[in-house]
Order: sequence, then C-alpha cells, then structure tokens
Amino acid sequence: MNKRISISATISLVVNFLLVILVCVAGIRIDSLKADLVDANYQEAHLESNVDYWQTSSDAYKELYELMERENIDRTERNTRLINTIIAQWDVEASLHSELEDAQKDYDNLLQNPVIIYVEKIVETYNPPRYFESEEELAAFLAEDKTDELPYIVDFFVCADFAEELHIRAEQAGYKLWPESWPKNVKYATGGSEDNPHSLCHTYINGIDYFIEPMTDDYWQQYGLTDISEAVWAD
Repeated sequence: MNKRISISATISLVVNFLLVILVCVAGIRIDSLKADLVDANYQEAHLESNVDYWQTSSDAYKELYELMERENIDRTERNTRLINTIIAQWDVEASLHSELEDAQKDYDNLLQNPVIIYVEKIVETYNPPRYFESEEELAAFLAEDKTDELPYIVDFFVCADFAEELHIRAEQAGYKLWPESWPKNVKYATGGSEDNPHSLCHTYINGIDYFIEPMTDDYWQQYGLTDISEAVWAD
C-alpha cells in the first residue's frame, strides 16, 4: 500500500516537474515568438522605410537624369552654333586671305610694270574785287542789285545795314566798294540830325571818288560837298 502511494507520488512529482518544464519551455517559446514578432514588425517598418527612401531616391535620380539630359541637349546646341560660327569665320578668313594674295600679286605686277596716270587738276583761281571801270558799269550793277528794295526797319535794319549789304553783294559780283559814314556836320533830308551820321557806300571810278546811297541806288561824284540833301534827296 505504501509502495503504491510512493509510486503514485513519484509519478505525480514527475508529472508536475514535466508540467513545470513544459510551462517554462512554453513561456520561453512565447517570449521568443514575441521577440520574433517585434523583430518582424521592425523589419517590416525598416523595409517600408527603405521602399520610401528608394522611391524618393528614384524620383530624385529620374529628375536629375532629365535635367542632365536637357543640359546635354543645350550643350549640344551651343556646341553646334559654336562650330558653325567657327566654320563661318574660317570661310571669311579664307576669303580675306585669297583677296590678300590677289592684292599682293597685283602689287607685285604693278612694281614690275608701272603705269603712269595723268590726272587733270582743276584749280579755281580767286579774282579779287576790282573797281568799276565806268559809271555805266556801276549803273548796270545797281540796276541788277535788289538791296534798295529791302525794307527799312527802325532800330533793326537801318542805313548802316543797307550799306553793309550792298558791300557784300558787290564783292560777290566782283566789285570793290565799302561802307562809309558821312561826317556829323552833314545835313539830311531824311529826318536825320547832325549828331547822327549817315552810312553810304564809297568806291572809285578811274581814280575819282563816287558815293552810293544803297537805299535808293543814287550815286554821284564827290566834289567836296558838305550838304548832300539837295544833291541827292531834293525833289
């Protein structure tokens, strides 16, 4: 009886021991499975991260490739334009070199066979103004000249301007005469005063003094007159 009890207790002890061992093994296995699960979740998250990284990297590389391809196309076009420019420059230089060679040949030929060229040079001579040869020549000039038809403008175009204008036109026609003011003590029928000298033009005909009134084309010989109002403007 005691022997059966001992066997039963032993069996129970062994069974409990095995159960304890089984529980321990099961716990270890569960912990291992939990660790494997955690590791699997980490691997999955790491893989997803790697997938996102490589996807982003792939897009970046694709964009970089497209950019490099566009730059390569632009570089090719620039190189093509540069090559065309160089070729055109070569053509120009070749043309200039050919023209230079032709010019050198012409120059060498000219040195060996000189050509005498006669050039006719037309020289315009200057004929200084001269005095009138006669009263008829003076009268003809005054008849053709239109200085006397210019308007008299007070304080703007007066007797001195008429005299200077006739002087310029006479020189252009080849005649010599010049402006000259009569002395203050001369009387005038034009409203002048003794304090306001009057401008005329003076010339010589055969050594005789002649005076010309540019506003009327009147002219006369100088005989020592001091009062010209009756000699010139008298009605």
